[in-house]
Amino acid sequence: MLEIQNISKNYGKKKALQSCHLIANKHDIIGILGQNGCGKSTLFKSVMGLIEVDSGTILYNHKQCDFNQRKKFGYMPEQRSLFLDLTLYDQLKFLAQLKGILDDRFDRLVDLYIERFDLKDKKYTVLNKLSKGQQQKVQLIASLIHNPDVLILDEPLNGLDFYSVQLVMNELRIQASLGKIILISSHQMDFMDELCTHLLVLDNGHTIKNGKLSGLYQEYGVCVSVNADSLWHNISKLHKNILEKGSMIEFHYANLLEAKKALGNFCKEPTITTLKLHNVSIGDMLKEGE
Repeated sequence: MLEIQNISKNYGKKKALQSCHLIANKHDIIGILGQNGCGKSTLFKSVMGLIEVDSGTILYNHKQCDFNQRKKFGYMPEQRSLFLDLTLYDQLKFLAQLKGILDDRFDRLVDLYIERFDLKDKKYTVLNKLSKGQQQKVQLIASLIHNPDVLILDEPLNGLDFYSVQLVMNELRIQASLGKIILISSHQMDFMDELCTHLLVLDNGHTIKNGKLSGLYQEYGVCVSVNADSLWHNISKLHKNILEKGSMIEFHYANLLEAKKALGNFCKEPTITTLKLHNVSIGDMLKEGE
């Protein structure tokens, strides 16, 4: 268990974090979300011990976090920190040696991860010859190579194409299934909907949402989406609000009963060819909270 107990951090007059609280257990994937400057990176650096908090406590398995406990953490900063004149293999070997991983074990692990992240043919390529997305995946492997109990990932999806995002998300699900705790920040909200089990949303250092994603979904109701070129306006009478999303119209309802009733009405309209019942997206939750 990772416990962040009311930590605060100021940079001069700037209040980066204010009484931030979070409890994370095995298998949790917690999305740390908010606008630029909201305190996400400060939170991550505080957990890793890279900066000292002004107040509050960080515990791991009910003990004060110290250097030895943080050896069990894996951290991927937002800014890349690779030696670009090294090959992929040599860079990861250097970092693995810092974690005390012996050569035989390292060779097995590096082959496993470069296979999973579609980098097998880049094993001996110098890093400055790799694309930004490929370098991003190397940095993610570096955070995984020592088999940490806690993964802290600051914008790991930046620079990745859709295929690579799916590879990363699949790997994070595997890690969570093995009992890891994962804290992840990202501005790509659609992917956070698919990945996260919990959310912590920050705004100017203050916590504005904190809890299980399933509970937040219940708070925000249910959606029904239909194709925008249909005669939806003739039959929709039970709705909380309406959003236009590209080729779709999205209706928000207060609860599942209302949504199912509306769904029945929509099914009667022959011009509606696309119909979907789903939760409110994380992005829309954040918009409603602004």
